[in-house]
Amino acid sequence: MQKPVELYTDVFNHTNTQEEKLILELGKDHFACLVKNKETDAVEALELFELEDVNFDWNDTFYEVRSHSRILGRTYGQTHVFMNLEEAMILPASKMSTQAAEDYLSALYGDQGAHTIRFDKLNTEENIVNVYRIPNNIIDLISRNFLLVTSQHTYTCILDEIAAKTHQHLSNFVSIQLYKSNMILSVLKNHKLQLIQSFPMNSEGDILYHLMNCCKQLDISLKTVQVEISGHFDTKDTLMEQLKKVVAKITLEAVASEGVFLLSDAQKHPLHFYAPYYKLSV
Repeated sequence: MQKPVELYTDVFNHTNTQEEKLILELGKDHFACLVKNKETDAVEALELFELEDVNFDWNDTFYEVRSHSRILGRTYGQTHVFMNLEEAMILPASKMSTQAAEDYLSALYGDQGAHTIRFDKLNTEENIVNVYRIPNNIIDLISRNFLLVTSQHTYTCILDEIAAKTHQHLSNFVSIQLYKSNMILSVLKNHKLQLIQSFPMNSEGDILYHLMNCCKQLDISLKTVQVEISGHFDTKDTLMEQLKKVVAKITLEAVASEGVFLLSDAQKHPLHFYAPYYKLSV
């Protein structure tokens, strides 16, 4: 396990936890912890743990994370958990039922052990829902260790954030969020959601391949698509050069200059690195 990010403001060090909200994201290759000041809405603490073994036990991993976390050493009156798990899909609300979700997810991802089906209503013009399944051991882990827990899927957060940008006249648009070993690709065509999916990522070539393949399959011209990218990459790498050669426009998704992102230690990574985690707090 690695801990590439540990940022704490003086406000976090001296604030009563009743004035704070704990935000967690559980992913197959990472565990993120944020503390949001409920009065100012600023992120006052951020920790990122990168997980080495994809076949880890969630209970063992959580206790190891907690033993290295200043954030999890405190008790919070409110906790919100994001499930960054790939077994999710978008369905029309008219087709939504627990059995239908179970059938669709099993057809797409195969059978799973003991789990619970959940769904999130999206803040989009289309009447659609994000359905996903969560292993019961994760649900048990969260309920044992945190108070007043609410939860949703990371896809929901991403799509709601994209929907909030509709005033920017996004016609053909791709959002790319890069993590340690996977990426989340969201695609709009003619202002309509076509795809959101997690893909494995081992190299820059994987990013280009999935972007170009999705656009090809959805009949979207790369000459008309706008790409927004954030997460684990360096603009000095060849990725940006390659993207600029194949897409019409590319932008970096950054974060607000407030809270932990004003700290000198935050400069160890570019601001776009933090964007996938910052948006969890918005």
